[in-house]
Amino acid sequence: AVAQERHLLCTAGADKRIHVWDTRSMKHVQELASHRGAVTSLAIRDGTGQLFSGSADRTLKVWSLDDMAYVDTLFGHQSEVMCVAPQRRERVVTVGRDRTCRFWKVAEDSQLIFRPAPGAGQLESCAFVTPDTWVTGSDDGTVSLWSTTKKRAVMSWEGVHGFGGGMSTNQNRTDENEPRDDAENEKSAHGVVAPKFFEPREVSDAVARRVAAQEMCGVGSGSANAPAGVSNAGRWVNAVAVGKGTDLCASGAGDGAIRLWHLSEDPGRQLAPLGCLPARGFVNALAVASSGRFVLAGMGQEPRGGRWARDAHAKNGLLMHRLKLSAD
Repeated sequence: AVAQERHLLCTAGADKRIHVWDTRSMKHVQELASHRGAVTSLAIRDGTGQLFSGSADRTLKVWSLDDMAYVDTLFGHQSEVMCVAPQRRERVVTVGRDRTCRFWKVAEDSQLIFRPAPGAGQLESCAFVTPDTWVTGSDDGTVSLWSTTKKRAVMSWEGVHGFGGGMSTNQNRTDENEPRDDAENEKSAHGVVAPKFFEPREVSDAVARRVAAQEMCGVGSGSANAPAGVSNAGRWVNAVAVGKGTDLCASGAGDGAIRLWHLSEDPGRQLAPLGCLPARGFVNALAVASSGRFVLAGMGQEPRGGRWARDAHAKNGLLMHRLKLSAD
C-alpha cells in the first residue's frame, strides 16, 4: 500500500508485522506489530494517513501513519481476511474465508454482512466502485457487483475467468439455422453464465476475447482443463481494481487473461465485459490508472497466500498494458 502524499510505502507478510518505508530515501522507517497471524492485505484511505490491515487472525486493524501507531481493531470475520478496500468516507469493504463480504462503517463501529448465493465460490478480492457499490472476485472465476441496498450480489458473471472456449459445440456447427437451446448456449460459453439481461451472443463474445488473450500468452484454449501445475487455482480471481474517477474495472486470475469491465448505472447492465489483456501467470495485484490509459498487474508464478499451484512458464514481476481510449 502507498501513501503518495506522505511518500510512504507499507509492506507486510507472514512475519505478522507491517513495515513502513520512505519512498524518497528508500529506508525503513517503522515496524508496526499487533497482528497474531500473517498479514494478508493492506490498504490506505485516500488523502489520509489511515492504514487498514487484514490478517489470518480474523481481524481488521486500523493504524495511523501520521503517528506511526496502532488505533483500533475491528472484529467480525470468523476466518482469514483476504482483502481490504477503503474509501474516502471512512467506509471499508473486506472479504474473508468465512464466505462473507463486510461493509464497515469505521466511525460508527458497525458493519453490514453480505453473503454469496448458496453454492457460489468463496470471495477472494474486492474494490469500491462508488461509496455504496463495489466489485468482488471469487475462487470459481466469478466477478460480482454489490450494493449496500441488497444482501446478495446485484449481478454476477459466473465462471468468467477460467479455461476452454477455443472449441465449442456451436462453433463446430455447419448449419446456422439449426435450433439452439439454452443449455447448449451455456455449454458453448464453457461455463460462463451471464446476468439475465445479457444475450447469448454477448456471452460468446466474452469467451472469445478470453481465448484470444490466452492464446497470445501461450495458454491453451481447446480444453476446459487448466494447464499442468496450475489446477483450479487458475480460476481464483485474486485481484480486482477500479480506476479512480473512471468507469473502468479490471479483474485478474491465473487463466492468462486480465478482464476489463465497463461500469454503468444502466439497470441490468451495470457490469459489462469489454475486452481481455494477455497475462501469463497469476495476477496477484491490479491497479487501473485514473486516466484510464494503462493497467498495472503484479504477476507471479504462484498465487498470493500460498504455494497452491505454479505456472512454470510465467515470470514474477510487474506487467503494464497501455490502453487506447476510444476518443484517441
